[in-house]
Amino acid sequence: MSVTYPTLPAPFITDVQHTAIAIAYKNPAFIAESVVPTVTVDAPTFTWNQFNQKDRFTLPAEGIEVSRRGLVPEVDFSAVEQSAVTKDYALDGAVPRRDQMAKPSMNALNRTTEQTAELRDLAREKRTSDMVFNTASYASGNSTTLSGTSQWSDKTNSDPILAMLTVMDSMLVRPNQLVLGHLVATQLRTHPKIVQAFNGTTGQYGQVPLAFIQELLEIDEIVVGRSVYNAANKGQSTNLTRLWGKHAALLYKNPITASTEDFTFAVSAQWGRGLAGRYFDEKKGAYGSDIVRVVESRKELVLANDCGYFFQNAIA
Repeated sequence: MSVTYPTLPAPFITDVQHTAIAIAYKNPAFIAESVVPTVTVDAPTFTWNQFNQKDRFTLPAEGIEVSRRGLVPEVDFSAVEQSAVTKDYALDGAVPRRDQMAKPSMNALNRTTEQTAELRDLAREKRTSDMVFNTASYASGNSTTLSGTSQWSDKTNSDPILAMLTVMDSMLVRPNQLVLGHLVATQLRTHPKIVQAFNGTTGQYGQVPLAFIQELLEIDEIVVGRSVYNAANKGQSTNLTRLWGKHAALLYKNPITASTEDFTFAVSAQWGRGLAGRYFDEKKGAYGSDIVRVVESRKELVLANDCGYFFQNAIA
């Protein structure tokens, strides 16, 4: 479906160059797009269908064999229409004219656009981690909180591969993606049982490639969240915190997700293309300042909560 984006009135000049910078800039540590991919919607208020998943797995009671003049069995895929509204996210970055005049070769407007876009994406990363690593995002019975000897940081008693394989066998749809916080990934890669499986010996020390764990689980992708953010309130000392924490999630991600109608764990619905613009503020600095604004409208949605399993506190 083609989408026509309206021209929105705005109190600033939409800047093609800086919009391109804001859209293209990517921090390689961010994994939000890999875990909850973007799909487009044609209005800020939109609807989506929450399908009854068992309809996809239920055969007609009378079977599907049809006699020469018999009636063909009819199937019905039920759904509940849900509505949602994208939220607007925006940040301004001030660039004093004095700085631009003093060091014109630095192209401060471009640099500020990149830095502001990175903070916008960091906010999306946090929203995504807060949703994916949250028991409320999963169907009843599709999450567990580990503690004590069951945590994967207990190198003597825990068996993380067996725990995940057991969960995968119990799920309605087999997951194809494992999402890990960085510290969890390290504990898995150094776990004695996994090291022994990799070496084929009784050796307990070392660090195995993530690709080997992916092979053990027969899963398509392992994604590791390594980004950090400052959890301190304004005015407090810096408190850099790992954004993806000490958790893990097994998810089914449709490899060709393109809309809110697709069968997949979650999507990020985006209205508009996201843009950047600038305006002049004569009150900021002796020579005034150019203000660069980055904007996007999004709504993160869990579409199929039984297509994932969450391990809260996977490690101590």
